[in-house]
Amino acid sequence: MFRNSIFKWKFKKLPLFFLSKEFKKKGFFIILGHVKTFLLKFYK
Repeated sequence: MFRNSIFKWKFKKLPLFFLSKEFKKKGFFIILGHVKTFLLKFYK
């Protein structure tokens, strides 16, 4: 339940983050990091 609320909060914040200029600089690497950690947790 706690983890689910964190995901909802992140997804609510995502649109604002995508619109920001910072996303163009480092957003791609941040997303890659999140995907890597998610896959590691999922497959372990």
